[in-house]
Amino acid sequence: MTCVVYKHPFIVGDQKYTRDYGNTRLGRYTKIYVLDKPTYKLYTAYAGDSGTEHLFNSYMLAAFDNDHEAMSKAHKLCKEYSDKAISCVGIVLHVVDKKVTTYTVGMNLLLTPIEWPYLTIGSGEDLAAGAFEMGADAWQAVDVATRMDGACGYPLDGYNVVTGEYTIHYSPATLGQVKSVSVVSNVLPASFSIVPAVC
Repeated sequence: MTCVVYKHPFIVGDQKYTRDYGNTRLGRYTKIYVLDKPTYKLYTAYAGDSGTEHLFNSYMLAAFDNDHEAMSKAHKLCKEYSDKAISCVGIVLHVVDKKVTTYTVGMNLLLTPIEWPYLTIGSGEDLAAGAFEMGADAWQAVDVATRMDGACGYPLDGYNVVTGEYTIHYSPATLGQVKSVSVVSNVLPASFSIVPAVC
């Protein structure tokens, strides 16, 4: 019910908000959070139970502040609120002096540092990953997911994590020249190339 991606320097996500298991559209909201601290900044996003963002973010701040008591409290609240919040997946970007360290978040809120050309989470993650493999940027990758996954949708918003600049696009037209897979004909634009897989 989400697609959030990171490909340096952009973290981008869709804003469609749906009820779990019903795909009932409830409105829109940002899925990317910016947590400013005096010595660092965190950009966070996760795919899990809606409504638990504040618990997720409290845990991440405590983790990066090495506040074990606050981490324990946030972890306990997450577990009491929903088992899904504990088994969420997420992206956390730790920015210090414009240097970005990327982390994935998995079971039991375990933070794992990772170096990868891009990160994707949510129901549209495979579509976005495919777009990345064909040369898309972060905006184009989420655009592909919104066109092909009914649980994702416009508007898209995101940040340049180096400059902190925020951008929102309300429709594909505002992305400029969007290079995405045609849903109707499945014809790839000329700017994409397919590299055969080596097995």
